[in-house]
Amino acid sequence: MACSLEFKGISKSFCNGAAPNLVLDQLQLEIAKGEFICLLGSSGSGKSTLLRIIAGLETPDSGGVSLNGELLTGPDAKRVMVFQDFNQLFPWQTVKDNIIFPLRIQKRGSKRELREIADRYLAMVKLEGYGGYYPHQLSGGMKQKAAIARALALQPEALLMDEPFGSLDAQTRQTLQQMLLKVWEETGVTIVFVTHDIQEAVILADRIPVLTKNKHSIAGIVVNSLPRPRLPGIPEFSGVWRQVYQLLDSAES
Repeated sequence: MACSLEFKGISKSFCNGAAPNLVLDQLQLEIAKGEFICLLGSSGSGKSTLLRIIAGLETPDSGGVSLNGELLTGPDAKRVMVFQDFNQLFPWQTVKDNIIFPLRIQKRGSKRELREIADRYLAMVKLEGYGGYYPHQLSGGMKQKAAIARALALQPEALLMDEPFGSLDAQTRQTLQQMLLKVWEETGVTIVFVTHDIQEAVILADRIPVLTKNKHSIAGIVVNSLPRPRLPGIPEFSGVWRQVYQLLDSAES
């Protein structure tokens, strides 16, 4: 597949008192179009910072990110982010209006066309019949589904997800993981997904770059060729899990 996202020598530090705190140092990575990537690493390894740089919400000190060969300079609708926080939806708008709002800002169609787009993506995330609900009337998992529908309705080239299922209970998390995989297969969107959960990364990702706060970069990448659906109980799953664990452990030792 053709390269979609390319990271060229990304470095980033934050001021922490008198001395800058280096988070990323000369990071290099290529992500193919339509690939599902899970960024894994301990707290402070730079996973979320890298995701925010891709989204245009942070500016690297040096280096750059390109999408399909074009250097990225700020946020745009080609890269849309879904956060862990359930409060990313506008509480005063219905679920359908939350999806329509960014489409209307970008003048993506008539009122009728925007309603049809909203309905299409609500159906994709299994929220048919909930378009007229307000966010406070939804469970945490349903709010995340609505946020994913809003992001996908913009038809981005890259969907950026910062631990979106981290606050959900185990059963809801598993349900949303499978839903996300179906959406990914249906849309072909490139997904960059931050997680600290090895099992989640093995279930979802084509490749798992492991970031380390010791080197401030990628310690290694585990290629995950297991057929989907991936069941944690099978030996092959455990084998990939161990590869990731050992890389993560050695990176932080």
